[in-house]
Amino acid sequence: MEKNEQKDLSVYKQKFEDDVASFREFEAMDYVKSLKNQGLEDEAIEVGKTFLEQRPDLTAYINQYGYALYNKYIKNLQDKEDVNAEMVAEIAKEILDVCKQERYSPYEATCNAMIKYALSKSPVDYEMVATYLDKLDPTLLSKEPFVQEGRKEGESKFERWYRLTVRSAYETKNYKKCVEMANQAMAMNIKWHYRNAYWIRIYRAKANLALGNYEECEHEYLTLQSQFFDSDYYRTLYQIQAGQEKYREANVYLLYDVYISGYDKNQKSLYNMLLNAAKIAGHDKAVSLLEALIAKLNQEAGKEATVEEAYANMDSGEIYDRMIDEVTRHLDLYVERKTGKVVHYNEEKELGSIAVGGQPSIFFRQADFIYDEEVRRYERVDFTEMKTYDRKKQTITSKAVLIMESEEEDFNFGY
Repeated sequence: MEKNEQKDLSVYKQKFEDDVASFREFEAMDYVKSLKNQGLEDEAIEVGKTFLEQRPDLTAYINQYGYALYNKYIKNLQDKEDVNAEMVAEIAKEILDVCKQERYSPYEATCNAMIKYALSKSPVDYEMVATYLDKLDPTLLSKEPFVQEGRKEGESKFERWYRLTVRSAYETKNYKKCVEMANQAMAMNIKWHYRNAYWIRIYRAKANLALGNYEECEHEYLTLQSQFFDSDYYRTLYQIQAGQEKYREANVYLLYDVYISGYDKNQKSLYNMLLNAAKIAGHDKAVSLLEALIAKLNQEAGKEATVEEAYANMDSGEIYDRMIDEVTRHLDLYVERKTGKVVHYNEEKELGSIAVGGQPSIFFRQADFIYDEEVRRYERVDFTEMKTYDRKKQTITSKAVLIMESEEEDFNFGY
């Protein structure tokens, strides 16, 4: 028979009509497979169902029957319109009930298609993602990286399973499972692709935060600092400390976030956090300014809001400038302030160190001066310590931030 010539199925068809009981193992498999390969999925499904009902002793055809169902109802599901979700779920269940996770089986393909469909939804249906991930045995998944000619090497099925399992556990608030699966993933000696290992650690950290495991979360975030791509980095560190009611420590990260973010109409959530910090600190003037700023931002966005009369004729930018000046003048209400002297500064690299009497010097960057000012050696400065991570020494350390020229009288550091 020529390669593209379709197989004559008339003998099988007649035999099926006359006596289903007469089919042998190979014949049943070959009949369903041939129908499927010729694009006759409806007939393949009908024949497969008949074998299921009348010939429970036959098994070789089952994967072909499963693939017929898969091709007709499940394949490329994410690209289809007007999907009958209930019917598709029933078909997927049928495939997974009769097939096994093995080679030449549609089991994995069905799970993957349902996962892709769930991921294509807006918002993503992470409950559905988790459901079908749980139906897969990861030990049976390939660990070979995906390689496509002319393209960069991609993640393996095994790696993808762990990545999605950690993410879906976090998104469905199953934080304990998220941490457990992330721990398993990070303990394995596999080659990670893209930034998968990074994101697994991020979701582990966030899950630990939700569980109240503050120390673990903080350590994870700090060690990932230099490779961070999460816009909530400083806010998460703030939440770690605030969750323990360590508000002055928390405010270090909050204020640092405020200063590096600058004036931004899209930062209302950040300004609300600062408003709460101002209330806890008892900084009434800042509270008034922040309430006015948030109200003005709402007005400028077309929302109804009442702005205090003193600030009613200002735009949000003007109110922000007044607010940040007020907070800057009273940083001691929010954070612990120290005074030291610049003892080293590299103008080319814009970094140096500050000495505090009787203590080890502390690292700083010129960018962490609140005002963009020239740094002078032996200049007295006020600053706040913020935890950071020294990748060379592989240890948590600290650096100076929120730096300002000091107004205190000069004192002798021994330099």
